[in-house]
Amino acid sequence: MKLEIRWGLIISVLSFIWLCLEYGLGLHTRHLNMLPYVTVFSLLIPVICLWLAIKEKRNIVNRGSITFAGAFKTGAIISVIAAVLSLLSILLYFKVINPNFTSFMVEHMKAAALKNGTNVLEAEVQARRYFGLSNYLLQSFLSTLLIGLAISLIIAASIKKKIILWQD
Repeated sequence: MKLEIRWGLIISVLSFIWLCLEYGLGLHTRHLNMLPYVTVFSLLIPVICLWLAIKEKRNIVNRGSITFAGAFKTGAIISVIAAVLSLLSILLYFKVINPNFTSFMVEHMKAAALKNGTNVLEAEVQARRYFGLSNYLLQSFLSTLLIGLAISLIIAASIKKKIILWQD
């Protein structure tokens, strides 16, 4: 369990650093149009970390072999830990690093609605809902968990050395 806690913590810290880098580079303000393209690369964090963690579990803890179930369980536990810790990261980001995130995004969406000739009031309501803290907490938890589980499933199915499908 120490391995899972350590790797869950590593994923959370690296993801938080990534979020702060995005902010520092202006991707949450001046260069908002680039954010979707850059954020995709943040998926490398759980992919690499889960691969290294499951490989460590196989090679060091289990002396060279791991079952599919064991590999998936390791990745799933790490994903749950990272998802829970992501809540702390989002709270820290919203409260300390960028407390104006929601209001900036609301103003950005209102300006876009005005430019496009759509309902500004409706844009404001939707933006407050979408970019609010509670929604971001939910999004962060669920996306970290679901992406982690999907990655764990793929790694568990593909990790090779001495493959054991099931062990009693």
